[in-house]
Amino acid sequence: MKHLPNIISIIRLVLISFIAFFLLKGTVLSSWIAMFLFLIGIFSDFLDGYLARKLNAVSNIGKILDATVDKVFFFGLLICFILEGTFSLKWLWALLAIHCTRDVGVTYIRMILTKKDIYLGASSMGKFKTVLQFVFLFLGMCLVLLESYIAQSAYGLEAWLDFIKLSAYLIYIVSIILSSISGIAYLNLYLKHQNNHES
Repeated sequence: MKHLPNIISIIRLVLISFIAFFLLKGTVLSSWIAMFLFLIGIFSDFLDGYLARKLNAVSNIGKILDATVDKVFFFGLLICFILEGTFSLKWLWALLAIHCTRDVGVTYIRMILTKKDIYLGASSMGKFKTVLQFVFLFLGMCLVLLESYIAQSAYGLEAWLDFIKLSAYLIYIVSIILSSISGIAYLNLYLKHQNNHES
């Protein structure tokens, strides 16, 4: 049972390919299936953390696995949205550059500290940032669903597209700001450890 949280994380990783498959089909039915699988994936992210605490199965490997799957989940679905034209790379490229730089930096810091048997879990700000990014993805799913209805001549829904898209961009901007702040916090912890080690 203590491996259950990690198994759930791996299942969430596998779900990404199924969500992407149905997203890219672009029909109303496939969009609903993608939304359903997406919600299962989001629920599993909270479930594995809850079970890890409930079963006293919180592990350093589990923390790293959960954080890694979250990143793959986010970027995998965002690539689908960009390919579908749901979100514009022209508007997102600067935010994505900051996002990727931060995640690569934090991952590198975690790898260095892990070799020294020091494990960093997600900070409170980092967790809130992740929630905002899931909301951003959820709005993307809503946009795909609306676009699939519009493609089948369901008029009257177009007015919602710009509002949802603008809301999604604003939420992503806030998540990037929080992500950058938490990234700086990780860097400060790393530098503090290095200074303590050298002294």
